Amino acid sequence: MKTKLVYVLTCAPDKNYIEQAHMAIWSARYHNPDATIVLIVDDKTDALLTGMRGEVLNYISDKIVVPFDDATLSPMYRSRFIKTQVRELVKGDLLFVDCDTICCRSLRDVDSFECEIGAANDNNLLFQRDRYKIYTIEKVAALCDISKEEHYFSSGVVFCKDTENAQQLFALWHKHWLEGIEKGLNIDQPALAKTNIELGYVITPIDDVYNCVLYTQNEYMSKAAILHISNFPQTSFLFKPKAFAIVREQGITPWIKELILRVHSTYLPYDYSIKHSSSAQRKQWIRDIAFAAKMYGKYIDAGYEEWDFKAGVEPLIKYLFRSHLYRTGAMVWVEYQRMRLSKKTNIRTNICAIE
Repeated sequence: MKTKLVYVLTCAPDKNYIEQAHMAIWSARYHNPDATIVLIVDDKTDALLTGMRGEVLNYISDKIVVPFDDATLSPMYRSRFIKTQVRELVKGDLLFVDCDTICCRSLRDVDSFECEIGAANDNNLLFQRDRYKIYTIEKVAALCDISKEEHYFSSGVVFCKDTENAQQLFALWHKHWLEGIEKGLNIDQPALAKTNIELGYVITPIDDVYNCVLYTQNEYMSKAAILHISNFPQTSFLFKPKAFAIVREQGITPWIKELILRVHSTYLPYDYSIKHSSSAQRKQWIRDIAFAAKMYGKYIDAGYEEWDFKAGVEPLIKYLFRSHLYRTGAMVWVEYQRMRLSKKTNIRTNICAIE
């Protein structure tokens, strides 16, 4: 693979972002053994990469440390400051990837991208179909008007070639992000939108499978090349505090590896998928959920406190799992959801979409 994979990591001592990045980068290395993986950290985070927390360095090709004179700057500020300067820090074609992701397959086909700069749509939707667009328009208004835009791109995965246009985009992105900071807008996506508009729409939409956002419930989620796992309800239990604690203390253990490689078993299927599922698909879900429940109960939490089933039969399911009846518990959940959803006629493919 010729395109470099680039991750930016900043972390406070008591936060779990190092563990999150550890799993993300491990998955990228597993599926892309010949890739150049670059990890960019600030100086304070670099000091934390010792002992088990330093194991993430075993899976990268290069580490870049960015020093900050002001020690009081927050990790969030440092993260965005570095992220919007990635093009200046790394030579060659690159794919920037957020750390709250899991790589699900080889990314070698990224090498064949023809666009200079590419990103997926935020919420995996054309902007005018996004039910939250009014909120987004108001949020971005401090920098620019996006009310008529077709695309509002996610900055969680950004492809860019080593070209003058890409360099110009990042330079202006960084400038507009600093402008946003002065207006109380510390996130970087609005600045990316303003930059794209000013440069005459230089960002090309790429397939959503390269930045498939877990909470959106998309039907192609199982085809994701990069699964973007966020802090929304019904996220993967791999990205919750108890699993992070295991990774911090023990690293990427054999069973954590197994769960990363079967990441689709670590979160429950969404309504659209269940509604339109086949018998064979439901049988597979039962096997996957049973497997994940066994691993979760054995290695993370035998009480299943962080596993939210959002179903009236949740107490029964947890009782069955605690009794080691994993397949029975999984079957109860899948069949209960199937019967519940059979009465519904309109379920969105993407829960963020306007009906």
